Amino acid sequence: MKRTNKKVTIKEVKTQEERTPKFMSINSIIAEREDGYEFIWEAINFPETVHIIVNKVDSKELVFVKQIRLPIMKNYPNTGGVCIECCAGVVDKSIPTIEIAREEIKEELGYDVTSDRIRHINTVYSGLGFSGSKTYMYYTEVTDADIVEDEELFEEDIIPIFVPYKDIDKFFQSDEIVTDSTTMYLIEKTKEYL
Repeated sequence: MKRTNKKVTIKEVKTQEERTPKFMSINSIIAEREDGYEFIWEAINFPETVHIIVNKVDSKELVFVKQIRLPIMKNYPNTGGVCIECCAGVVDKSIPTIEIAREEIKEELGYDVTSDRIRHINTVYSGLGFSGSKTYMYYTEVTDADIVEDEELFEEDIIPIFVPYKDIDKFFQSDEIVTDSTTMYLIEKTKEYL
């Protein structure tokens, strides 16, 4: 079944004071250097995340997700908010991050893989100047045999995008593709497996 993103329209933007946030909050951090200089820094408390690059080895493609990202839509309306990125999710449960990665692969892309088939690539901190969120990066290989036929999995408005190995660089160099630095990093790290 072919999936397409549903049309999204921003109705209103509220400040944090007008709405209780679900995942993040903003703090003002007041600090003082040893020479007495005092400064204030705004920081977002954001949860840890997992990012997974998915290699579909039977068709020699990497699998990404296409979805609408509201901050991109608001700040860069000419993009329509459409982003292509790695499968990812927020660490919002008290289970190992590799298990959260496994759940995200199943929920976003429809592949059921065991955690022993998911490799840890790296753990980094992102958004150093505003959040310092910890990001766990993973790699997995899938085939058609791993597909789960369950449309209820796809609650999020996400479309899988399959990019052949040979077209990866050209695809992501296009000015029409909006992506993130984590996806680009994982693509480079994955080239050794292709």
